[in-house]
Amino acid sequence: MQIEDFLQDYQSKVKPYWQNFFSSWQKQAKQTGVIPEQILEKFVELYPKGKQFRGALVVLAYHLSGGKRQACIYKASMMVELLQTAGLIADDVYDNDEVRRGQPTIHIQWAQDKPLHYGYSMAFNTANIGFYLAPLALEHTNFEPDVKIKALNYFFKKAVEVGWGQGWDMSTPYISLAAKQSSAQYIHDFKTVSYSGVLPLMLGAILAGQQDKKWLATLEQYGQCLGRIFQIQDDIIGSFGDESQTGKTNSGDIREAKWTVLIEILYQKLKEADKKTFERLFAKKVRNDQNIATIKQFMRTYKVVEAAQSQAQDYFEEGLKLIPELTDNKKHQDTLKNLLEFMLSRNK
Repeated sequence: MQIEDFLQDYQSKVKPYWQNFFSSWQKQAKQTGVIPEQILEKFVELYPKGKQFRGALVVLAYHLSGGKRQACIYKASMMVELLQTAGLIADDVYDNDEVRRGQPTIHIQWAQDKPLHYGYSMAFNTANIGFYLAPLALEHTNFEPDVKIKALNYFFKKAVEVGWGQGWDMSTPYISLAAKQSSAQYIHDFKTVSYSGVLPLMLGAILAGQQDKKWLATLEQYGQCLGRIFQIQDDIIGSFGDESQTGKTNSGDIREAKWTVLIEILYQKLKEADKKTFERLFAKKVRNDQNIATIKQFMRTYKVVEAAQSQAQDYFEEGLKLIPELTDNKKHQDTLKNLLEFMLSRNK
């Protein structure tokens, strides 16, 4: 199945479930007053505007594992999308972004006629409610209690790891060059690789009651390949993406001295004189537009994007080899392959 069809199929099938889920909570919020009502309203407006590919991965892994409870898995898949929406709201505060999915970010919405600190506070409150709603998506499913507990334990463990990765990411501008290097893998693994690839796939398999440890290890490895491609493309887009398509500046990562995949490759390639210039620029408290242009020129000179794309291609090839070990179903094999291709070619 082509990825556009795969995602549209998931979006159309899950829509009645999230609409019903939110409708129930919006009624409760309305009874509590105008502010809770607005909190849910803003969250619900943002929720369906993404691709929802993490939720689709939950359902895919469930089917790969032989799961049969269709209504239950679509309800449960909302967990990762609730977490994602909540995380984006918080992320926009961390990154001082003002636009998300074509509309003002949640903190900007709250701060329209009020202090920005109020906007930040209400955005975090909105995000927190999204986090708290996530496990409640399992409430009205009839998975066995022990399966629910196992799924929740895994979900919360991965959510904590995202927080660890975010902590390192936020601290990057204020730590030494050596600390940036040593922490980069934690940031990539916890914030992106595990969260975007491994978590949804493993959650779906757990909910299906999958017990085959070898198969689960293969699924996790496939998820890591998927997540690493996602991370590499994310970093390329973050520095060289089309701002009119992404809706974000392509200078933020360098301005904040984030140790991205591109920066790691660049640092390994730099000649001594250029490395000294780079270290001086990255050690500054603030990098101006000229500093950013210099670092980007280094990336072009040393063909960093090409090297990153080569790494992504290696993960793509590795992921392809794993597919026959996961399923002999041609339709599912095509979907797993197309997912890797989708991650490899995305530009926003």
